[in-house]
Amino acid sequence: MKRNATLSIRKPENTSQARAAGFNTTVIGAFFRNLQGLYSKFHFPPGRIWNCDETGVPTVVQAPKVIAKKGAKQVAQTVSAERGENTTMLCFVSATGQTIPPVFVFPRVKAPERMYRDGPPGCIGLAHRSGWMTSENFLCSLQHFQKEVKPSKENPVSLLFDNHETHISIELVSLCKDNGIHLLTFPLHCSHHIQPLNVSVYAPFKHAIRESFDTWLQMNPGQRISIHEIAKLCKQPYLEKLNTHNITAGFEKAGIWPLNPNVFTEADFLPAEVTNGPDPEEQNPQILLRMILTLVQFILLLLSWWINQRQHQTCL
Repeated sequence: MKRNATLSIRKPENTSQARAAGFNTTVIGAFFRNLQGLYSKFHFPPGRIWNCDETGVPTVVQAPKVIAKKGAKQVAQTVSAERGENTTMLCFVSATGQTIPPVFVFPRVKAPERMYRDGPPGCIGLAHRSGWMTSENFLCSLQHFQKEVKPSKENPVSLLFDNHETHISIELVSLCKDNGIHLLTFPLHCSHHIQPLNVSVYAPFKHAIRESFDTWLQMNPGQRISIHEIAKLCKQPYLEKLNTHNITAGFEKAGIWPLNPNVFTEADFLPAEVTNGPDPEEQNPQILLRMILTLVQFILLLLSWWINQRQHQTCL
């Protein structure tokens, strides 16, 4: 390694086979064609292009790095428990770096105001036993988005998010249709590359969360972090890391704004090379031709059968 100054040993990020195969030229090409069509039709300014996504905030996170004596075999760090409870945080960001107050989903039947009043300014709290997002809570979150951003048919917005089943419901589509919110979902297993929040925002936010948790534990020895402290501990990391620089960098790196369908190189698509299929738009004329030929063959077969039946009746 010393002889190759351009090489280094790195710890790779785990990428599932589904993500590796899902992020391919065919799928990404189709997504950018849909996005370009949406931009061409409505001419959204960057301030009207939004992305939303959830991230989990458990009560137990990986401890941050500490300074230790060289040669130490074990370096320990106190955390609240072996395993933690998860709280979901939903964020909304625009291509100009704007944000609206986030939404927290607590693992409870009800979410009293005291659980989130010390969180990021204006945030709201919802509840579900699992602590994960549901269709009903996502609809409430979109109502919160509509109240903050104030879209209309005369001044519409575009909202991009992943196509999880909790994000699509009849009530949600009706709400968006009535209020000028145009939805576009990311392709399956591709959000790690083309979702701005995943690209450049949530990683620094999670790093700041670890430091926030560690500071709280040091200031409150012997106490444990519960879901009642989550919103409060998220406040400072949220205000610091969901900044204009991180957000706009995510939109640019994903090719969402400024629109750049060629933002990804051949190296980005290499893991999917063995599973790449032909472009659906290139296949359409061939599929149509095969359908026409099959239909003609069926008609000829039916005509032949009818002629045989007529001949048989004539002979009788």
